[in-house]
Amino acid sequence: MVKLFIAGQDRSASSTSFDVANPLTGKTVWTAPNATTADIDDAITDLAAFQPEWERVTPSQKRAVFLKAAELVMTEKYHKLIVDCMTNETAASGGWQHVNQMASAAMLKEAAAQASQIRGEYHRSEKPDVNMFVVERRAAGVVFAIAPWNAPVNLSIRAIGIPLICGNTVLLKASEYSPASQRIVVDLLLEAGLPPRALAFVTMDREQAPALTTHAIARREVRRVNFTGSDIVGKIIASECGKNLKQCILELGGKAPVIVSQNAKDNLESAAWGVVFGSLVHSGQVCMSSERVLVHRSVYKEFEKLVSERVKKLRSGDPREVQLGPLFRPSAAETVVKQIRDAVEKGADLLVGEVVDQAAGDYKTLLQPTVLSGISTKMDIWERESFGPVICLTPFDDIEEAVKLANDSEYSLIAGLWTSDLHEAMKYAPQLRAGSVQVNGSTIHIEPTFGNAGLGGASGYGRFNVDSFTDLRSIAFHGHGGKFPMFG
Repeated sequence: MVKLFIAGQDRSASSTSFDVANPLTGKTVWTAPNATTADIDDAITDLAAFQPEWERVTPSQKRAVFLKAAELVMTEKYHKLIVDCMTNETAASGGWQHVNQMASAAMLKEAAAQASQIRGEYHRSEKPDVNMFVVERRAAGVVFAIAPWNAPVNLSIRAIGIPLICGNTVLLKASEYSPASQRIVVDLLLEAGLPPRALAFVTMDREQAPALTTHAIARREVRRVNFTGSDIVGKIIASECGKNLKQCILELGGKAPVIVSQNAKDNLESAAWGVVFGSLVHSGQVCMSSERVLVHRSVYKEFEKLVSERVKKLRSGDPREVQLGPLFRPSAAETVVKQIRDAVEKGADLLVGEVVDQAAGDYKTLLQPTVLSGISTKMDIWERESFGPVICLTPFDDIEEAVKLANDSEYSLIAGLWTSDLHEAMKYAPQLRAGSVQVNGSTIHIEPTFGNAGLGGASGYGRFNVDSFTDLRSIAFHGHGGKFPMFG
């Protein structure tokens, strides 16, 4: 059974537990505790009490913890833990498990590097009797971090890494679909030397989560909230933060556009591979998935053929045996089935795959990879994130038109542009409304030193960096004997 971690101690369920199911079979793999409001309060109270002490720890000491964790996560011990937990909880393929492990090490190293970047700035004052104006960054306090199931290890590290290195203490809420995978991160940092009271960990089922999340956000000691997940939930969290005047950092769902220019004709095979990878890795269940592929009409038919040939070789099933696994729950598969049917009914061509009434498998979560051509703005799959193994192709005649289509979405996390023309890339990549644009590369890409975070969904809510998890404080040193207006 997965356990809570509160005030430096493991804690079992004080009320009820919930089952965690394997998304391929639907069978229960283990249970996790339903945290209560008392658990949340105990965690936040202790984190707030310990935060000043953790902030006083020197940058080099904090850095050492994260560098040690980066070493540990690459050991055979943690490799086996990641494989076991992600296989059981998310039915992730071996390749996606490897991505989680490698990205975790990179994010830990980047967090370590930021330890010495929390700096003050000094400015001359405009007032002659004020000697110096000092700007300093200090930890915000307690951070409430909510990380998703689809990349449970590395995205949990991202949710807590920079906040901790800045001197905050953190309450990490796990997804109900991947609590054991996310608990790995807590144990990893504790083994690396993180003080036990600097981090707390809670789990809860879907029914309990809304009320407990609202309760945590409302606690006065919580100064920042970060969330990675769907835009629907992100809007609710932003609303709750607004009610309580709390700053939130959000990375929400994506609907990543990819433009394949006519100038990509000499690199069309690479573009096809990049789109297939970007659309189908982890069965399309990635916020950076390539979901709208805009292809110049002069290369459209050839591109259709290249993509279709590659996708026909892929199969969904047990990820230990084939390339693609199941979707994470039956209702997610139902949504994708409806989107495919809606697109075909409105005129899309089904190049690969089939229209089905229900996903396959015992747990009804298996969908075979699908290629749809002729997707238009009138179709539901154009507007809403599918989060499934679907490639959507749309022709265009002019790249200016393609940029407008790419930006015709409330999502703005990441985008792609394939072209052999440097001038075209330099001109149009900046026009794409996205946190990061990949030129001649897959949209499944993050730079640890910069990242794509914070521009998902309809938001522009910060990034996972030092500025977002620290307060800017000013100190003015005044001269003696100054006079004051009105009363001086």
